[in-house]
Amino acid sequence: MPRRALLAALAAAVLLAAGCSEAGLGDERAQTDTGVVGPGGRTVDATAGERAPDFSVPALRGDGEYVLAYYRGRPVVLNFWASWCEPCKREMPDLVAFATAHPAVAVLGLAVNDKPSDSRRFADRFEVPYDLGIDQKARVAGRYGVTGLPVTVLLDREGRIVSTRFGAISRDELESFAERFGA
Repeated sequence: MPRRALLAALAAAVLLAAGCSEAGLGDERAQTDTGVVGPGGRTVDATAGERAPDFSVPALRGDGEYVLAYYRGRPVVLNFWASWCEPCKREMPDLVAFATAHPAVAVLGLAVNDKPSDSRRFADRFEVPYDLGIDQKARVAGRYGVTGLPVTVLLDREGRIVSTRFGAISRDELESFAERFGA
């Protein structure tokens, strides 16, 4: 196998193992202990300890919209996902169970670069009980440093970013977040 083909295959395997990736989700980013930085040290809008970038997105179901600022006063689990994302499918049962067990924690899912009809079928399949919005062109995802899916951003009651989880989040991680905020 030529060296170039071998390197391409290796790169594809790494992306697949890390999670779902979709062109247009943003530049390469890495999580650090102080937040998310891009190439050359450029920061994105979402940095641990700072207020989360506010946004408004259309509701996946119905005609309304979801505005992040409306959730202030409650801890928030902000999950970026898509119906075509395999790790998103694996984490969804944990998110659903968590949301059901912890009504004091707001859970908001944003379907990224996904057909709304596919997103609705996905949500119905998993009987998602929490708020779901549409980030059709990944504008919100880009502000949070999302380069692949799933990504979960945990926010405190004041709307500050506590941490960002790249890849599928576990029920244990969610439970730890709820304990930290007494929810």
